[in-house]
Amino acid sequence: MQFESIFPLVIVFVVVAILFLRGSEERSKLSTLAARFNGIITKFSFYPQMSAEYHGLKFLIRLIPAGKSSPPCLEIILLKNSSFKLKIYRENFLSNFGEKLHLIHEVKINDEKFDSEFMIFSNNQQQAVSRLRNESAKNMVRELFGCGFNYIIITGKSITIGKPDYGLESDVNHDSVTNVLRKLISFSSGI
Repeated sequence: MQFESIFPLVIVFVVVAILFLRGSEERSKLSTLAARFNGIITKFSFYPQMSAEYHGLKFLIRLIPAGKSSPPCLEIILLKNSSFKLKIYRENFLSNFGEKLHLIHEVKINDEKFDSEFMIFSNNQQQAVSRLRNESAKNMVRELFGCGFNYIIITGKSITIGKPDYGLESDVNHDSVTNVLRKLISFSSGI
């Protein structure tokens, strides 16, 4: 067999090995966490990922590696069905600029302080306003963002929060994840 005929297979093998070995420390940390939650590690994934249950709700944890222009990111995904879709990000200069040019159409909940802190997008403006006028829901959003998460995305099947530049020791442990899951479940009640 000539080298030219197996070259594509060698390339695929090398790429898969690099991707797997690149996340070995993260996989090890997730394995420890999965054991605490009685969860499982996803075997064939481009980045370390685990799934488990907490108070009867399924959740995933993804440790997404850094890219060329993006930092590593911790994602915690609570699997929960909803017809309500919502995205919350921290307000910034670019979003303010986009809003002034009418390029961005945010949902405003008529709370000046909250509206100035966060960008809100939804498929149902009335439900978003109703949900986020609740002081408890606003406080939970602030607490999650205060923990370093920079987005909350509710789709039809899940609620995802993401934290860039996470600490492997400080953020990927049983106590931290349990604390975040409690907040996420509290925020998602009624959705």
